[in-house]
Amino acid sequence: GEAPGEAIRFYLLTAHYRQPLDWTREGLQGARQTMDRFYLALRRLAGVPASDAPPSNAFVAALEDDLNTPQAIAELHKGGELELAGGLGLLGFSNTQIRIEAKKEVDTVAIADAIAARNAARKARNFAESDRIRDELLAKGIVLKDGPSGTTWEVKR
Repeated sequence: GEAPGEAIRFYLLTAHYRQPLDWTREGLQGARQTMDRFYLALRRLAGVPASDAPPSNAFVAALEDDLNTPQAIAELHKGGELELAGGLGLLGFSNTQIRIEAKKEVDTVAIADAIAARNAARKARNFAESDRIRDELLAKGIVLKDGPSGTTWEVKR
């Protein structure tokens, strides 16, 4: 299977730079699963400023010891969410969830169905129903835009 670039980079960091890396499909899959676990743990931190998430002292000490990335990663597993976020950020992982706003899960099919129902209500001149559907979507963070070519939508920022 394919692996995202972040999983590949993480896998490379699991070996010390002075040692050979035993590159295996299983190792890459394990790195991907670890990254998925890390990111899942960080979801609750969305919106926390990165400055509030310093890496642990043990993590930094491992990097200062001849860039011992395997030990630093071991320290990531021991720390709490804030130290995890700080450590991942220091290692250059862009998607540490703490630095980017949490992306809303969007059900595009449900949105398309709601827009179709709203269009049908507008065609039938049932504006109360049309407005109710629009407001319901807005409550879920979906903004509708009516234009000459139809209705488009976007996730509210």
